[in-house]
Amino acid sequence: MDRLRLPYRSMLTEQGFTIVYAHVSKLNLEAPTGPPVLRGQAECPDCKGSGEVDQHGGLRKKMCWRCAGRGWVKAPVGQ
Repeated sequence: MDRLRLPYRSMLTEQGFTIVYAHVSKLNLEAPTGPPVLRGQAECPDCKGSGEVDQHGGLRKKMCWRCAGRGWVKAPVGQ
């Protein structure tokens, strides 16, 4: 962090970042608990997270049209 120039340091602090001048071994970081939370993403209602939907009455599988095979869609506003 010593090598960061003043404009970068001030920009980071303006955006709410905290600059810590300590070695990583000296920090007491908490381990994450529980499953990771992906905000703004919800399971796709068509493929139920698998990324594939039935085609031809269930005889074949194809890539989900709604989520493009990702398994998630952007959550509606308010969730």
